Amino acid sequence: MSYIAASYVKWVESAGARVVPILYDMSPAQVRARFAMINGLLLPGGGASLRPGHQFYDTAKLLVDLAVEANDKGDYFPIQGTCLGMETLSIIISRNYTILSNFDAEDARLAMSAVVENPRLLDFFDVISLSLDKSGNAYVSTLEAIRYPIVATQWHPEKNPFEWTPSLHIPHTDNALAAEQQVVVCGAVLQLQEDDVLIYNWPPSFTGRHEYEGEEKDFEHPLAAV
Repeated sequence: MSYIAASYVKWVESAGARVVPILYDMSPAQVRARFAMINGLLLPGGGASLRPGHQFYDTAKLLVDLAVEANDKGDYFPIQGTCLGMETLSIIISRNYTILSNFDAEDARLAMSAVVENPRLLDFFDVISLSLDKSGNAYVSTLEAIRYPIVATQWHPEKNPFEWTPSLHIPHTDNALAAEQQVVVCGAVLQLQEDDVLIYNWPPSFTGRHEYEGEEKDFEHPLAAV
């Protein structure tokens, strides 16, 4: 089943944009058609293979390449990569499929040494913040492109205002909310050709009662729901 956590949708909408889902298993022609309808991209968190030949990676790389090309032509096109999205951007830009390291913080992360030792990453991104895993090891938690409107966070800015799962201990303090508001991509007001590509064509499903569910609500793809 394909789904998008409602917190991403709310977060993007809070910046004044509308949401158009792009499915990872769309054909390149379909992806290009969707790209022509939008002017901002969010690569969300989750789990997927980040190797060439896998649908998620290939689709993400096509979108990133199109966004960079658009910016190079003077068409402002922002990207936000969150968690898996940051890892995806790191691999795409570095062209190194083993650049991520294991940390005691959920899953693979990007070490500072990997940025310093990879000229492509070092030339493309500024490291904005480092975080410590449970063992005290530092990893890169925020990246910002030097010449492009691209931001990548290993943390989830959409969760602070819109997720309330008690077991995740998500901070909802004034400082936490102020921090996430600085990350929201500005200027991505979508110009749509058809209303039938909007997220509202996907039925929402409340998932907050599930003990191990990390999101309060999901939008599930109508063709995937049975």
